[in-house]
Amino acid sequence: MRSPQVQRGAYVLDWRSWQDDSSKADATRKQRTIFLKLLSQANSKDADSLISEILSDKLTVYQSASKLLNWLRETNHKPSTVSVYRTLIPPFFKAVLGSQNFDEQAFELLVPNGDSYVSTTKKAPTLEEVRKMVSLASPRDRVLIGLLCSGMRIGEAVSRRMSDLQVSPKGYGRIKLQAKSTKKRRKRFVFLTTEAVKWIEGYHRGLKVGGSETWILPGEKRNHLSEESGYGILKGSKSSVGLFEKAGLFDAEDEIYSPHSFRSFASSILRRSGLNDSWVDAIVGQMSRLGAKSHYLDWDQVEIDWFEKAHDNFLIEQKAEPVSLQQRVRMLENELRELKAR
Repeated sequence: MRSPQVQRGAYVLDWRSWQDDSSKADATRKQRTIFLKLLSQANSKDADSLISEILSDKLTVYQSASKLLNWLRETNHKPSTVSVYRTLIPPFFKAVLGSQNFDEQAFELLVPNGDSYVSTTKKAPTLEEVRKMVSLASPRDRVLIGLLCSGMRIGEAVSRRMSDLQVSPKGYGRIKLQAKSTKKRRKRFVFLTTEAVKWIEGYHRGLKVGGSETWILPGEKRNHLSEESGYGILKGSKSSVGLFEKAGLFDAEDEIYSPHSFRSFASSILRRSGLNDSWVDAIVGQMSRLGAKSHYLDWDQVEIDWFEKAHDNFLIEQKAEPVSLQQRVRMLENELRELKAR
């Protein structure tokens, strides 16, 4: 028989503290917010009511977790998405109820993961396709593309401050991403072409929007442009067509375009330009491949190499300098290496 009441642990958090934990990256807090919203929708009750019912033994954590996963599947969420939200269930309930009230073995038995395959891959646009998107973009949206082509994630790009941007004497930009702003919790730098810097300057010239003195991409209420708005610019919404579609870039059944596509685009150009693989991973934020080595990168040297080898290959509207024979050979060698790796 079950006990008449679940005893809450001595050291627990309320769900709001877990959701808004300031020690976590912005992306993690956002993911937790979405998770709790979905958990409430699946169980048809808010988080306070859900926890109250579990504590009074009207509902078990495993029943509420099963409802979440079943609801996600019924509402056509991808298996990989279901798997991601499933990983948040144990830390959430352990944090708000206490680890003694969450049995991992029971969780694996009663709330199986199911298929977790990745059903779609992100398709990267070509340089010509990015050029077409830029030609169709507004000054603001052109700035967003310029930021994303540096290798930043969408959440990182829309939340950059004007003070984050350092413009070199040569006219290109360097942006420092503090650890708390990144998904992998590691400080890193990204670089903007002279062209992207001019887009930012042109967009801000005479701009009279609340927050424009603070944010590269100001949004509503003196805050930065939201991640959802940035996504909508590229992918569209119920009432608008996104830049991908405007440029003729349509999703296929197993390949889709998303803001992440620009990270693949950036990574491809950096590698073809002959940049060190470790430096490419560092710029686009693939820190898990680097491990502890990411703490010891010589970012000044990375910057020099980026400008000498890759800068001109990212230019969209400006005409790049003629490519030397040595550069052509290096680019061909890197393309051949990419083909062999596939």
